[in-house]
Formats: sequence, structure tokens, C-alpha cells
Amino acid sequence: MRAVVALSLVAAARGVALRTRARVPNCTPNNLHAFLATPRNWPDIVLSSAGVEGAAADAPLERDGVVDELFGLPPVLPLRVAWRCEATDPNEGLLDVRSADGLAGVAKDCRMLFDVSADGDASVVELEMSYEPISPIAVLAAPVLIADNFLALNILLPRAIARAGEAPT
Repeated sequence: MRAVVALSLVAAARGVALRTRARVPNCTPNNLHAFLATPRNWPDIVLSSAGVEGAAADAPLERDGVVDELFGLPPVLPLRVAWRCEATDPNEGLLDVRSADGLAGVAKDCRMLFDVSADGDASVVELEMSYEPISPIAVLAAPVLIADNFLALNILLPRAIARAGEAPT
């Protein structure tokens, strides 16, 4: 498997932006978009995600769809982020999911912006994850999130898509 990766950490005075890029073989952009837009798939590809809850969890998010993502070690250390889909367009490869409240006491104005495009018999996904730190923990977490995003897009995502049968045969 060939992985194309670009990682960068951009720390601005107001926020943190993490960028990850990966090539997912044998998958069309529409299939990849549908997989990423379905919150029930997130715990399969994101190590820090413990689960999702909400009416919109089992199908691709539509504009204004809301889902809660669980992190930490529930029920001992339950962390929760309520995500709202701001924009989704499978034909353009766009998925924009935001959480104004973010993770209580840690970060606010969280965003996951996905851009999916074709690359021969594969798709390329670019993720920009951004947030405004409220505590030093949010700044210190950046290297862990970079690793988590890299593993998610380059290793766990291609495996999960293959298992789910999203890739054409």
C-alpha cells in the first residue's frame, strides 16, 4: 500500500490547525466521502474515539445533522464532543463538521474539514482538524492528535473500508 502523507502543525495565536493527507487505494471519492460522513464508522478508524451517539450516527451526515462523539475512558473519564455538520457535498468531496463548544474546559471552536478527490484508482483525503485551545492540555495534545490522525487516515481507514466492502471489487 502506498501512502502519501503530509503532516503539519500550525499554531496560531488563536488556534491550532493539524493537517493530514492520505491516499486510499481502490476506493471512489463518493464511497470514501460516504464512509467518512457516517459517524458510526469513526471509532473504527480513530483510536481516540470511544463511540458515537445520536439519531444521525448511522447514516452519512446531512447539513445540520448532530452527533455526539465519546472520548476518554467512559464511564470513568467520559469526554464528549457534540459535532454539527455545517456542509457536506459528496460530488465536491466536502465534509465540514464543527463543534462550537468543543471539549469542555479543553478546546472550543473545533472543526474537522475533509476534502476528498480522485487519484487514478484511488482517492485522496485531506483532513484539516482545527481548534482553539482553552487549556494548555489542548496545545500539548497536538503531537498525539497528529499521530492519531496519521494512523486514522493512512492505516485504519483503508483497512476499515476494505472490511466494509466500500472498495470496488
